[in-house]
Amino acid sequence: MSKRKIYTKTGDDGTTSLIGGERVQKDDAQVAAYGEVDELNAWLGICRALATEKRRLDLVQKLEQIQSILFEIGSILATKESWSGMPEIKEHDVAQLETWIDLLEESLPELKNFILPGSDLLSAHLHVARATCRRAERAIIGLSHLYLGRGEKIADNIVTYINRLSDLLFTMARFEAQSAGGNDLIWTSRKLSA
Repeated sequence: MSKRKIYTKTGDDGTTSLIGGERVQKDDAQVAAYGEVDELNAWLGICRALATEKRRLDLVQKLEQIQSILFEIGSILATKESWSGMPEIKEHDVAQLETWIDLLEESLPELKNFILPGSDLLSAHLHVARATCRRAERAIIGLSHLYLGRGEKIADNIVTYINRLSDLLFTMARFEAQSAGGNDLIWTSRKLSA
């Protein structure tokens, strides 16, 4: 038996298959939405690798759980309709993110200014993941507007989960910067001279 090849050549015409087999253009809003989630997952993989190197096993565990849920979100977004057996994002998934945010914030100083990413490599990568998460959220919101026009909707809790995840990633970035012995790098406005 020959090994299956990674390339199928079916996308050479600029289309791809959704779960269920329907083919759509690769720049379709649905493909863009789950593609953004896929990129976010890849950035979190880098963060997890950096956290592993730093022996931050609690963070590694959290990121792995988040990556698994993001894979489920990508699968949901890659379907055209509800398929039996598809995962669901539950309210307790969102509540878990909120619990983690609250726990991390307990040891952080109150934030009164904008901050610049970059005080620590892991922290900086968490900020990249946070920005990517916001872009994924925008793509999902855009897709939800298209769905509304067709009388459909994005599966429950996906938008809320992604929104809360960006808050968690921001908080994780601040926490990791502090854990590395640094502080938030405060942004200061340049004054315009007359």
